[in-house]
Amino acid sequence: MKTYFEAITKDVYAFLVWDESWNSYNNCYLLLEDNDILLIDSGKVEHSRLLF
Repeated sequence: MKTYFEAITKDVYAFLVWDESWNSYNNCYLLLEDNDILLIDSGKVEHSRLLF
C-alpha cells in the first residue's frame, strides 16, 4: 500500500494512502502547533492503522 506524508505549508501536512477499491488516494490532513496535533478528515476506517 503506497503512503505519502508531505508538507503542504508550515505546520500543515497531508497524509495520503493509495486505495485500490477507489483507484485513487484517500487523504487526511494534520495541523501541528506547539505540542498539539489536529487531525482533519481521518480517512477510511481500514486506513486508520497507518495513522498510528
